Amino acid sequence: MAKALRVFIILGFLLSIGALVLGIMLFNQREILKGRTQKLENCLLEVAKTIETEREGDAMVSINKDKLMTYDDMQGQLDILVAKAVNQRESLEQTRNDLDQTNEVLRITSIELKETKQQLADARAEITRLNGEIATLNSKIDEQRRKIAELEQEKSELKNEIEELNTKITKLEEEIEMHKDEIQSLKNDIARLTKEEVITLVGVKRGVKGKVLIVNPDWNFVVFAIEADDIIDKGHNAAFLVQRGEQLVGRVKITAIKKNWAVADIQPEWQQMPIQEGDYVVYIP
Repeated sequence: MAKALRVFIILGFLLSIGALVLGIMLFNQREILKGRTQKLENCLLEVAKTIETEREGDAMVSINKDKLMTYDDMQGQLDILVAKAVNQRESLEQTRNDLDQTNEVLRITSIELKETKQQLADARAEITRLNGEIATLNSKIDEQRRKIAELEQEKSELKNEIEELNTKITKLEEEIEMHKDEIQSLKNDIARLTKEEVITLVGVKRGVKGKVLIVNPDWNFVVFAIEADDIIDKGHNAAFLVQRGEQLVGRVKITAIKKNWAVADIQPEWQQMPIQEGDYVVYIP
């Protein structure tokens, strides 16, 4: 009996020691679990602060710490956190999709912007070229305007000259009208002289003189007195110098003669001054 009691005592002592060791071990595990649980609780609370609610205003998920520490109420809080996390993940996925679409739009916009910049550069180059052409055309227009002004000036001057010429023509016509009788008389004299016997000169005695009786500058001839006896031959015209005193006036060439009258053409290349009635003619071969 004593032996059995001793065994039970020893067994009880061993069990006590085992229970004490197990209690110590469980206490350590309890502390570890408690610390881990507290860390998980704190992490969940921190995670909840990063998850937005569906309400506007950037509100974060609110977790009841007391319920989170209670085993029976913990699951409800975790379900709320998981649901909000899922919603945020879906929102993030949607945001990623939107971001991808935005990046694609941005890529296309960047390409279009590059093309637009090139088109803008081309347009600026074209504008520069057109401005150059406009400057050239403006220069040409200015030159044309200057020429037009010069032509207008010439036109005005020519108009004035035309008016002056018309005035002169009018005056000349008036003079012609005034000298019509004289011209007609001269024409009659010429007609009469040409109907009469005409002596065509070949040569005239040197030093023969005559006197200018009629001068007609319009018809460019003169009539002067000369003796037919001074003619020495027949066959070609003779030229006479016209003098006024000792001064040379010009030269005339006889075209016809009858007795003491001679008709001669005025030679413009010898003209020193206008021949007048009363001038002398002298034959010097």
